[in-house]
Order: sequence, then C-alpha cells, then structure tokens
Amino acid sequence: MKTVSQVFYFDSNPANGATNLNSTLNRFSINRDTPLKIPSEAKNIEARVINSSIWNTFYNISAQLSNNKFSYIKDGVTYDLVIPDGLYETSTLNQYLYEHQLLEGLVVDPGTESQIVPITLTPNFATQKVNLIINTAQTQMDVSATDSISEVIGFTPGVYPATPSVETLLIIVGDLVANFSQVEFLFLQSNILDVGINYNGIESNGVIHKHIISAGIGSKSTYQPSLVPWISCNELAGKALQILTFTLLDQELKPIDMVSEIYEFTLQIKYQLAE
Repeated sequence: MKTVSQVFYFDSNPANGATNLNSTLNRFSINRDTPLKIPSEAKNIEARVINSSIWNTFYNISAQLSNNKFSYIKDGVTYDLVIPDGLYETSTLNQYLYEHQLLEGLVVDPGTESQIVPITLTPNFATQKVNLIINTAQTQMDVSATDSISEVIGFTPGVYPATPSVETLLIIVGDLVANFSQVEFLFLQSNILDVGINYNGIESNGVIHKHIISAGIGSKSTYQPSLVPWISCNELAGKALQILTFTLLDQELKPIDMVSEIYEFTLQIKYQLAE
C-alpha cells in the first residue's frame, strides 16, 4: 500500500475565491475549479487541520451575548446604560462609563486634576480582577440584571455597595476573576466530513478542527500544535466535492461574529492505495 497525502490552504477572503459569506463572516464557501475527489478504492482515509490563524477581535460585550447592560445609582436616581457592541478592556469600558457620567453632568470639575468621577473601573492586575472605585456619597453600581456585564467585570450579580453609603471613597474588588476573553477556543465545521472530531465524548457534526486562542485581544491567534490527531473519514471514498463550506463556531458551537476579519487554515487529507 502506498500513502497519498494532499494539503489544501483555505481562507475566507473573497479576493482569494471565498464566496457565500454570511453577514458575520464566520461562514464561507469555496467553489473549486476541480472537485476535491478521493478515489473510490482508497483505504484508511483521514483528515486534519494542521494550522489555523484567526484574529481575536470577537465582541466580548454585545446584545447577542446578553451581557451589555450596566446601571448605576447616584443620589437615588438610577442611570441605565446599554453598552454598544464591541471589544472592551477595563480601560475602554471605563472610558464609556466616564463619558456617560460626563454627559449626565455628574462629573465634578471635569478635565481638571481635581475632577471627581462618581464611578470608576480600574484593572487589578495582581488578581486579574476589576476594582470598582466609588468617589462620591450615595453612589452604587447595579449589575443585578441577567443581561448585565457582571460576568465580564468579575462581579456576582448584585448592587455594590448593597446600601447607599455616606463615604466619599470606596474601593470594592470584584469577587470573581474578570472575563473579558469570552471566547477561549473555536471550532471549525465543514461539509467535508459527516462526523468530525470527538469533543467531551461527543462526535461533533462536521467539526474538523479546534483552535485554541493563543493571542491577546485585538491580536492574531496562530495555532499550530506539534501533534494533530487525524480524523477518520472513509466516507470520502469515491466522493467528488465541488463546493466546500466552512463555518467558525465558538466553544458552545454557536456562530461567531468575525467583525470583518478573515480567517485561514491548512487542511491535510491522506489515504492509502494498493500498489
């Protein structure tokens, strides 16, 4: 028996032939000039994705994620915010909160060294948590809603402090590690395979690859493990695939919004033929 190995590079860039992209750009198709065909007499057919590159620009706060609400209370008045869909860190989230308080006229002496902002969020790098800093009396943060940002900033749903305080400086550290990286890994699904990889004891329908996020927010994640398991796909024998479709999913096998970025990967297929 001789082993035949074929390697294919794919990406979601329309300039390179990707078609049928959906609105979130996580799904695309390739209409091959010549079908991907495995001989009907082929044995021990296997496939794997040997590397992949994906931009880590996925929204971590959005209406789709149901985590975009934030409220604060000042002198008995509740201010409700709907945070725009986006990719946030503590600093950018705090900037949005600051601008809201500024527009509401709640910032004292804005733009000066002595300015007082009722509520500020800062990173606690040592603990990977978020500090809630309250600089005025009768001020509270309310993240009790089920669709609040509580998980992102690492606070158990609730009101902080639980009752209004006369103190003009309170620092409350989140009781949980902040979770600004909502996506830990990704799955690549394709019509090439009927079954796919085994994940947590379940053979996922058509999933051909698991990409571990290896880059920080806003950076390109390139994943190329030294050992990539093969996926048995003897069902490909004799098939001719003209149109190949690929879909990127999050760790819960839900569609992911690529935020206008392309992704790329290399697929390898091998099989054996009688000599």
